[in-house]
Amino acid sequence: MQTTTRLRLLLATACTVLAAATPADAALIQQVYSGTVVYGYDNLGIFGAGPDLTGLAYTATYLIDDSKGTESNYVYDDGAGTYYYSVDQIVGGIGYNGTSNPVSAKLTIAGVTIALGSDYYGSAYKSDYSPMSSSIDGFSTQVFDYVISPDGSTYASYSLYNYAYVNSARITSSDLRTPDAFTPLSGYGSGTYQNYDYATGTQAYAQFDATSFTSSPAAVPEPASWALMIGGFGIAGGALRRRRSTMAATPARHPATA
Repeated sequence: MQTTTRLRLLLATACTVLAAATPADAALIQQVYSGTVVYGYDNLGIFGAGPDLTGLAYTATYLIDDSKGTESNYVYDDGAGTYYYSVDQIVGGIGYNGTSNPVSAKLTIAGVTIALGSDYYGSAYKSDYSPMSSSIDGFSTQVFDYVISPDGSTYASYSLYNYAYVNSARITSSDLRTPDAFTPLSGYGSGTYQNYDYATGTQAYAQFDATSFTSSPAAVPEPASWALMIGGFGIAGGALRRRRSTMAATPARHPATA
C-alpha cells in the first residue's frame, strides 16, 4: 500500500512539473566568465579562504531566462554600410519595473560556490557594432539584491557584475541567444562582487579579470521529455499492479504444526 501511495505521489508531481514546464519557445542562456581575482578580501568568511582573495581563480556563471523581465532591441543603421549599432538587452526585477528578475548567478572562488539572484534586479546585455572593426562588442551581465536597514537606509546586500568585450569584427549578431566563446581583449574583461552586512559594517569584495567567456543555450526540459518520464511511471505502475495480482493468486504458506 505504501509503495502504491508513493507511486501516485510521484505521478502527481510529474504531472504538476509538466504543466509548469518552460514553454518550448522560451530560452535559457548560460554565460560563464572566468579568470582571476585581481584584488579582493573576504571579511565575512564566505569562501573560507582567509581574508585575502587576491590571486585566486574564480568562475561567475549566469543563467538568463528570456521569458522573464523585459527584452529591448536597439538598432541604428546609417544605410551606407559604414555605421551599424545593435543592442539586445533583457532586464527586470521588482526594483526595476516590477517584472520578474530574468537573471540568477553562481560565483565560485577557492572551490566554494554561492548562489546569487533574487527578485530585485538583473540584466543581460550584448552589443554589435559591426562592421566597424575599430570598435568593441561584447556582453555584460549583473544581479543585485537590496535590503532595508533598521534606520531606513538602503544597502546592497550583494551585487555581482561581469563584462567581456572583443573586437567588433568578432561578433556578428547582438542576439543574446547566439552562442559565443572568446578571450576578452586585454583590459576589457572584468567585473566585481560585493556582499555588505549593514548590521556589522563588514563586507566581502572582489575585482575580477576575465580571461575567458562563453555564452550558450542552457538545457531546458522539453514537454516530450516530461511525457517520457511520466510514461516510465506508468510502466512502473503496471508492473506493480501485475506483481500484486500474482501475489494475491499465490496461496499463503504456513508453517506445519504438529
